[in-house]
Amino acid sequence: MKIQLSIFVCFVSVFLLTTAPSEAAVFVRVADEALAEQADLVVEVEVLSMDRQGGSAARLATDYEVEIQRRIAGDSFLKEGTRLTVRAPGGTAADGTEVRIYGTPRFEPGQRALLFLVARDDGAWSVLHLLQGAFHLVEVGGREVVFRNFTGAREAKSGDIGARHPEAPRDLQRFRHWLDDHLAGDARPRDYFTELTDEELGDAGSVGDAGSVGEKFNLIRFSGTPARWRQFDDGQPVRWRSHVGGQPGIADGGVGDIRAALQAWNNDSGSNINFVYSGTSTSTAGADDRDSLNVVLFNDPNGDFDSPFNCNTGGTVAITFVRAQTTQHVVRGTTFFTLIEADVITNSNLECWLPVGVRAREIFAHEFGHGLGLSHSCGDDNSGSCTPGSIQDDALMRADAHDDGRGAGLRQDDRAGAAFLYEASAPQVPAAPTNLNATALNPGLIRLTWNDASGNETQFEIQRRSGGGSFATLATVGANVTTYDDNSVSSGTTFTYRVRARNGVGPSGFSNEASATPTGEAAPSNLIATATSGSVIELTWTDNSSAETGFEVEGAVGDGAFALLINVPANNEMVTLGSLESGTTYRFRVRAIGGSGPSSYSPEAVATTACVAGDDVLCLNRGRFAVRVDWKNFVDEIGNGSVVTLPVASDDSGLLWFFQADNWEMLIKVLDGCGANDHFWVFAAATTNVEYTLTVTDTLASASAVYVNELGISSPAIADIEALATCDVGPTATTTSTTKVRTMVPSSSFQTAVKGGCVADQNTLCLNGGRFQVEVDWRNFLDVAGVASVVPSDADDSGLLWFFAEDNWEMLIKVLDGCGSTGHFWVFSAATTNVEYNLRVTDTATGMVREYHNPLGVAAAATTDTAAFPTCP
Repeated sequence: MKIQLSIFVCFVSVFLLTTAPSEAAVFVRVADEALAEQADLVVEVEVLSMDRQGGSAARLATDYEVEIQRRIAGDSFLKEGTRLTVRAPGGTAADGTEVRIYGTPRFEPGQRALLFLVARDDGAWSVLHLLQGAFHLVEVGGREVVFRNFTGAREAKSGDIGARHPEAPRDLQRFRHWLDDHLAGDARPRDYFTELTDEELGDAGSVGDAGSVGEKFNLIRFSGTPARWRQFDDGQPVRWRSHVGGQPGIADGGVGDIRAALQAWNNDSGSNINFVYSGTSTSTAGADDRDSLNVVLFNDPNGDFDSPFNCNTGGTVAITFVRAQTTQHVVRGTTFFTLIEADVITNSNLECWLPVGVRAREIFAHEFGHGLGLSHSCGDDNSGSCTPGSIQDDALMRADAHDDGRGAGLRQDDRAGAAFLYEASAPQVPAAPTNLNATALNPGLIRLTWNDASGNETQFEIQRRSGGGSFATLATVGANVTTYDDNSVSSGTTFTYRVRARNGVGPSGFSNEASATPTGEAAPSNLIATATSGSVIELTWTDNSSAETGFEVEGAVGDGAFALLINVPANNEMVTLGSLESGTTYRFRVRAIGGSGPSSYSPEAVATTACVAGDDVLCLNRGRFAVRVDWKNFVDEIGNGSVVTLPVASDDSGLLWFFQADNWEMLIKVLDGCGANDHFWVFAAATTNVEYTLTVTDTLASASAVYVNELGISSPAIADIEALATCDVGPTATTTSTTKVRTMVPSSSFQTAVKGGCVADQNTLCLNGGRFQVEVDWRNFLDVAGVASVVPSDADDSGLLWFFAEDNWEMLIKVLDGCGSTGHFWVFSAATTNVEYNLRVTDTATGMVREYHNPLGVAAAATTDTAAFPTCP
C-alpha cells in the first residue's frame, strides 16, 4: 500500500521580492481495480492545449483541453472526437506569479494520455486521486505503453489496503483488455506489466520535474534554489500550530503525534532546529492564502484533495505546503531563499488508517521534514530508486513510508540533510551597541541614541543611575531600535546610562556610558494629595530648589490632560484646592519656576474627593463609591445621568434616568465581593442604545472602573466581578452622602384598586396607566425558585424589581407607548443577574402576553422589543 506524502508547489514570480511556495504529498497507492471502479470516465486522449490561467483567482488551476481518442469506460455519449476540459491544481496568476504543484500530472500539447477522471461541479474533469489516475501514453520499440510519474510524492506502504502490485509501466493493449474484463465482472490476473530499459524509460520521458539535486539527502528547490528558515540561526524557534478541530480518529486530535514529530527534529544534536508547538489555531488559510502561521490542517478543509481517502483502496493522505521568499542569503557558500511559512494538510476520511500504530507520527515527521526544506532521499523519479540497505533507503525522508513501527525517528541521511541546512553551530550572543549619546532636551527629558552593532539581537536593555548610585534597568526596547526618550528625569540631577543587546542566548557587553544633566531648578519631591471633603483636596510637597520664584500646580481629571490650576509663591510647600467635584479622581503635579529655569515636574499624586450625592452623582456602599454617567444621543446632544429618587433607598443599588424623570434608563450595583475574590463587583443594565460612559470610582483608593457603550448599540449587561481590586485600601469610608436612609414601604402602600386592568401588589408591577401587568419568576443555581418583588415608586412607564434582597435591585422594566412611531407598545428591560427568569408582560386591555426568558448561568441581555404589542387604539 502506498501513500502520497509530498507534492511540491512552486511560485515563480516576475518580481525580485516575492514568495515561492512548494508542496509535498503522501499517498497510499490505489490498486488498478479501484481506479477502474471509482472513475466516472476512463479515456485515452490527446492533449490539444494548456491554459495556465484556468480556475479562479482564489484557486489557481491549469486547464488542459483534450480530445477523446478511445473511451474505455464511462458515459457512452462521450464519443471519439469529443473535447473535454481536465483541470489540475496550480497555475499562473494575473500578476505573472506561477503556482506549480509537483506531483500533479503535467502534459504538453500533442502528448497522449490514459486518464481516470471524475466529474467536477463546474463542468470540468479532475484526475482521480490527484496523480494516480494519470498515465502518460507513449510508443516505445513499436509498442504502446503507459506509465505514471510520481515525482515529488511519497508513498506509504501498508499490508491492509492499497495496491498489492509493484509500480511498473503497463502494456497499453493488454491493460485495455484487462480493464474491459474487470469492469465486465471477469476478474483475472494482472498480465499487463512490462519491462523497459533505462534508455527506453528516458526516451519515454518518465523522469519528471527536477525538484532536487544529487546529494545523499535532497533539497526542495524553487527555480533551482534551495530554501531554509533563518530563525534557527539566531536561536529563535519556528512555531507550529494544529487546527482547533483536530485530526478525526485520534483521541487528542493528533496533538501528541504532532508534538512527537516536531521533537524528533529538535532532538537532532547535529542541527540547531527548534520547532515549537504553540497550541491550536482557527486559521484554515492553508495553501490558498498567506496567514503568517504554520498550521497542521485536518480533514481537507479547503478541498485540496480531489478525492477523499478510501479505507479499502487507499488514496492521498497528506500534503505539505511551504512558502519561500526569494530574497537570498548565503550559508557556508550555498545560496538559499528564505522559508517564511508552511502548512501540513491531511485528507478527509483518514480515521481508518492514520491512527493505527505510529503511522501518524511517521507521516507528520516526514511532512515536517519537507517543511524544513528537505526533499526525498530516494524512491521517486527525481532521487532515483532506493537501494535496499542503503542509508537513503533507511531515511525518514525516503519516498516510501516505512510503516514498520519506527514512527518519527530520524536516520543518518535525515540528520545529514538537517546538518547541511541548519548546522548546529552554537547561536551567538549579539555584539555590544556602540556610540551611546545622552542629550538633555528640557528639564524633564533626556534623549538617548546609539549604534546597533549586531544583527541577531531581539531587544536592547537600557540601564540608568543617578548621581553616584548603582545602575538599574530602566527599560527595554525591540530589535533594531536605536533611540529612547527618558522622561522620568528631574532637573539638576546627573543621569548616566549604558545599553546592551540581548537575544535568546544571552546579553552582549555594555556600550560606553553616557551622561546628561537637565538644567533648571531642582524639582519638588514627595508630593502628597489628600482629599479632606467632597470638594477639597490638600497638596503638600518638599521644596528642593534654592532660587525659585514660585511653584506651578497643575491638575487633571482622571486620565485627562494637565492644566495649570494655581501659582504658589516661593518657599511654600502646601496648597488647598477647593470647589472640586465630589466623587472625582484628580491627578496633580508641581514644578518650581524662576531662578535658573523651570524644574522638571514632581512625580504625580492622586486623590479622590469624597462622594456627595447629587442630581447626577450616585453614592453607593456607604458613600465609598461614586457613580457617574455621561451620555450622547443621535443628534450629538450630551448630558449626565440623573439619579432616580425612590421611596425606598438602597445602599448597594441605584437607578438613573437620561431624558425624562419617569423613563428610567440604567440600574447599577456595586457589591462587596472581597470575601469571594478580593474585588468589588460592578453590575449594570441599561435600556438604551445611546452612547454613554459609566464611571465607578472608589473614593478611598482613587481607582475607577469605566464602561463605554457605543452609539447605536443596545447596551449589553455589565457583570464585572473583577472591577476594582481595592479591598485592602483602608476601612469603608464614612459617607457624606445625602442618600436617604433605607426604609421599606409596607405592603399596604401598594396599589390594590383596579387601575386600567392591572391590580398591583408586592409581586405585580402595573405600568402605563395600569394597562400593562408585569410579573417575573426566577430560579437560582441551587434550584430555589421565587417571584420577583416590586420596588415601590410613583413612575408610570418604568418599574424596578428585586429578587433576593430588598436593597439589591435586579431588574429595570419599561413599557412605553410607541403607537405614534411604530404602531406598537414597546417593552424594554435590563437586569443585573445571571439566574434564570421568565418575564411576562400582559396587555390587560387585549389579553395579549409577551414572555422573555433568560437561561440559568447567562448574563441577562437587554430586551428592546419595539414590536411587542400591536394593540394601539
